[in-house]
Amino acid sequence: MKRISLHITLLLAATIMMSSCLGDNEDETVYYGDAAITAFTLGKLNRYLHTTTYDGLDSIAKTNIDGTTYKFTIDQINHVIYNTDSLPYGTDISKVICTITSKNSGSVVIKSMTSDSVKYHNSADSVDFSQPRTFIVYSNNGVNAQEYTATVNVHKQQADQFEWQRTAVGSIFRDFRNMRALELNGRMYVVGSTETTSSILYTDVSDGQAWHTATPNISTPLTADAYKNTIVHNGKLYMLNGNNIISSADGTAWNEETTTTIRQLLGSDGKLVFAFDGDGNIVSSADNCQTWTANKLDDSNTLLPTQDISLVARPLATNPDIRRVVLVGNRSIGTYPQDANAVVWSRLIENDESAPQYEWMYYGESSSALYKAPRQNNLTVMAYDNGMIAIGGQPAGSCTVAAFSAIYYSADGGITWKKDSRMSLPEGFVSTATTFCATVDSQNHIWLFSPATGEIWRARLSQLGWQDTQTIFRTKKK
Repeated sequence: MKRISLHITLLLAATIMMSSCLGDNEDETVYYGDAAITAFTLGKLNRYLHTTTYDGLDSIAKTNIDGTTYKFTIDQINHVIYNTDSLPYGTDISKVICTITSKNSGSVVIKSMTSDSVKYHNSADSVDFSQPRTFIVYSNNGVNAQEYTATVNVHKQQADQFEWQRTAVGSIFRDFRNMRALELNGRMYVVGSTETTSSILYTDVSDGQAWHTATPNISTPLTADAYKNTIVHNGKLYMLNGNNIISSADGTAWNEETTTTIRQLLGSDGKLVFAFDGDGNIVSSADNCQTWTANKLDDSNTLLPTQDISLVARPLATNPDIRRVVLVGNRSIGTYPQDANAVVWSRLIENDESAPQYEWMYYGESSSALYKAPRQNNLTVMAYDNGMIAIGGQPAGSCTVAAFSAIYYSADGGITWKKDSRMSLPEGFVSTATTFCATVDSQNHIWLFSPATGEIWRARLSQLGWQDTQTIFRTKKK
């Protein structure tokens, strides 16, 4: 009992002496129990790209990347570290200098890629990030530790990589004289017309090989013009069949919406349906084609397109509450043989119903003729890559642009159209084809249909297929 009391006495005495000494020391050191990585940055990195010399020989070019410009997210809940903006294609991450900051200057060690051994992380030593790496940070009192998994993301494809994939489907489209393709509810639909009627075919949007015929449950056969009067609006197909507007969610079960005197359905911006009335003027409907409101034009309606018509709607980059609706097409070849360019109109529409109603504006001849959409048969315009693209067939009127010679891109709402150097049409596509159609699906794939050869082509700019990295995390429920 005396021995235990002596030990306690000595321990208390030592504690008092240490407290006294620390109290007299102006350079007192305090140790904390928190363990966390608070910052993670990369240094200079090497990037290697394949190039071609002037002699046509393959070569590899080396450039440097400043890794500090790529921000890393530290998820303190799940203890993961990653960059949401991936490093460029070709970046070498096998030898990377990284700087790690820890709370209260805790010690950081890195785990081996092949064993459970660890070593102190030195910001002067390179780290191999070809696979996720494990870092362990210890509190400066040596009591607590936290483990983090760090991943350095690198793009697997170049941003502008663009390759066509071909699918042979035989003669299923061969009898179509005209076609229109639309995506709805996970399906790709093609509405094609013969001389007397129209037919509806569909495939799963992830397939493209197996096509099925939709048999509409209507007593009146589809007219030959039904193909150009089919649009997607509010999760349904809408079609003007003769004087009847019908709708369907699957191409088979159709409901009659109303009888109408409009001439042609043009498209939808998600809220309004646009059409030509019996006099060839633009009208719009906010109640699923039940009633129509006349739209104002800033120029003559003789400048409106009458064939090869596309309607594209996009929110403004500067204000997503305002959308620009663009109408592109050709005037009658017989009536206006001198036209060399397509005609383009646009209108701004605000989400606020109390906002002023803007009129349709005709782009006219104010911009350079070098950068106008060419007048081509079957001209098709689609929203793509924060702008619009246009693909056309045989030149019409005074147009001298070769059929399928380029994909044109407009970044300014249809004012100017320039050949897109990133994308070109497939070499195997028949340039003499008089019938084709194109569309863009919800995954940014461009679909190109050629009934003459029984082929479907699909392609996508690689950057439009990259998925956004998750940046918001929540703890899992137990």
